[in-house]
Amino acid sequence: MASLVLTDSSQLTSDSQQLGQGKEDKMDHSSIKHSSPDRDSNLELPVLGSQAQHETSALVNYATEAGRIKFETLPVIKRELKDMRCCDGDAVTLECRVQATPTPDIRWEKGGRLLPLGGDFVSEFDGETARLTIHQVYPEDEGEYTCVAYSDLGRAATSACLVVDVSFYQ
Repeated sequence: MASLVLTDSSQLTSDSQQLGQGKEDKMDHSSIKHSSPDRDSNLELPVLGSQAQHETSALVNYATEAGRIKFETLPVIKRELKDMRCCDGDAVTLECRVQATPTPDIRWEKGGRLLPLGGDFVSEFDGETARLTIHQVYPEDEGEYTCVAYSDLGRAATSACLVVDVSFYQ
């Protein structure tokens, strides 16, 4: 896995076992974009040495006063939603695990449309696990549900089908 090392404001190196068998390689500073060196800014840095080298970049926020670097990452689905089958009247919870820095926003969709929350539909997100609970399932709740994690950098989504079995007993 590639790592970026900022040794001072004029030297940026990339250290990777895949790049140069563990040697430090200098990076071309002309590809670094920043707005102002005397206050918090954004740097856009290519991630070197990864298998997705041409598809991936990292956005780095840096604070020059504190000498800290904070990475912002694209949202990634770490555990997908799972298809579920339930009975009319049951309570169900759809759950997935999401990772991003900073914590992403979450929205739920049903059939490709934003799901209005409230009533029987409750959404929870603890910064890692996103949950959609339907307190009482009706046949019309059957369909494809999608959890979308999004931030300023991008989005990630996972979908699952909910099947509602209806009892025909009178």
